[in-house]
Amino acid sequence: MLPALLATVLFAVSTISGRRNVRLLGSAAANFWRQLFAVVVLAAYAHTLGQGWRGASLPWFLLSGFIGFGIGDVSIYLALPRIGARLTALITQCLAAPFGVLMAWAWHGTRPSIAEAIAGWLILAGVALALTPGRQDPSKPRPAALQWSGVVCGLLAALGQAGGQVVAKHGFQLAQAADTPADPLTVTYQRILPGVTVALIWFLLDHFGWRTSETPRPEYRRAWPWVLLNMLAGPTLGVACYQWATKVANTSLVLSVTAMTPLCVMALAYFLEGERPSRRGVIGGFIAVIGVVTLAHAA
Repeated sequence: MLPALLATVLFAVSTISGRRNVRLLGSAAANFWRQLFAVVVLAAYAHTLGQGWRGASLPWFLLSGFIGFGIGDVSIYLALPRIGARLTALITQCLAAPFGVLMAWAWHGTRPSIAEAIAGWLILAGVALALTPGRQDPSKPRPAALQWSGVVCGLLAALGQAGGQVVAKHGFQLAQAADTPADPLTVTYQRILPGVTVALIWFLLDHFGWRTSETPRPEYRRAWPWVLLNMLAGPTLGVACYQWATKVANTSLVLSVTAMTPLCVMALAYFLEGERPSRRGVIGGFIAVIGVVTLAHAA
């Protein structure tokens, strides 16, 4: 229970600080620098107290990192400036659960039960309600194309998170069968290596011509504290706590607890950024979280 709770709070802090980084640096730079710092911290542990690059499941953890840290995190950092921290967290965290069930079905042939199907539809209904436009603030217009491109990026992020976790779970099972150690921080280090490679490619493309960032002039001096906070809360301690929870606790419990992340983000966004969610957003968020909890216990 404790590692799942820690992961939930850390993921919420990571989402909010990530949104600040995007404003100050742009999406590509914000994603790259936090992953680079995380690699340095995790490598210091993995090559001294951990297993470094060793382990029977290394190829699976690398693949998991490419899907989760690579595709998933790029999509998150493209979604953040388009739909905000609250909706990005809601789509990514809540839709990752039913996507994970479908991927497990395709991989292992475990057919979803009626209860799982109902829970999946409940999640979709909650997310759809939260995405339904409410009253538009005339002082903050948001083009519809920008909004829906953010939703698509959020969907890709949810697919990346679900796929990365399914593959990582398989890696843990193989490591256990081979009786080889796979501690959470080392696994996080192994997973982030392909992720930071993808982030570097995106950063270089963005910096030398293929412009995807929204910030015309990066403000590195103001951004560094947020980059460090984002690095610690997200790809370092947050993911490590999530891997720890996945390893020692029941999957249904882990999903049930971490499903609360969008609600934590909603509260932090309100108090720290003044982002007031609509009534539909609040109700939809609660419905989606209830759906994830139901799905977790039905699995």
